[in-house]
Amino acid sequence: METNKETGFIRNNYMNIFIMIVTSLILGIIFYSMVVLPKEEARSKINMVIFRQSEMKQFKSDYFECLLSADNNYSINWDSVCTVLGKNKNCQIPLYRANSVNKTLKTEKATCLNLFKIQVNTKS
Repeated sequence: METNKETGFIRNNYMNIFIMIVTSLILGIIFYSMVVLPKEEARSKINMVIFRQSEMKQFKSDYFECLLSADNNYSINWDSVCTVLGKNKNCQIPLYRANSVNKTLKTEKATCLNLFKIQVNTKS
């Protein structure tokens, strides 16, 4: 007997139940689009910024390591010229040889900068 009452209630209130279900779905969609999605987008943007900062930190580290290597090569080249001239390390060398060693340093440092720029621009 109660099942007839329950089914009678559902039949009598079919439209109200349908409206409540549709309204609940609409409210759920609105909540999701206004609360959940913005939070996910914000988290995604924050994660991207953190990743980008980490990436830039690595690029800078690579750049300074490259510059350090260029300076080290400069010292080695300078000392090699001193050795060829039969002098001690860090000696005075003729201007034309000093210009050559300095030019190599300048070229290596420019290469470091260009590599840094390429890394930054390809990740932008």
